[in-house]
Amino acid sequence: MVSLAFVLTIGDVSRFARGKQVGSYLGLIPSEESSGQHRRLGGVSKQGNSLVRWLLVQAASRAQSSDASWHRQYMRLSMNKHHGVAKVAIAHKLAVRLY
Repeated sequence: MVSLAFVLTIGDVSRFARGKQVGSYLGLIPSEESSGQHRRLGGVSKQGNSLVRWLLVQAASRAQSSDASWHRQYMRLSMNKHHGVAKVAIAHKLAVRLY
């Protein structure tokens, strides 16, 4: 279900040069408000398709609970960040791999 929604939302993959742009398109990156030398990162930008973003976060949650390598990445991230931020980071990595 996740891959079908991902493919239908992304469409032609040739319009993205790399996976990082897919994460930006789906709104899985932090918003940024910068001025001069100051760089302020906010929450998830939420500019993409909300259904696909939700599906990716759910799939990331399931992946980290069932796969050892995803779980290691999640645990490493959750030691320094909130568990919700770690889930979204895993969802971003999942979107890049799906790309």
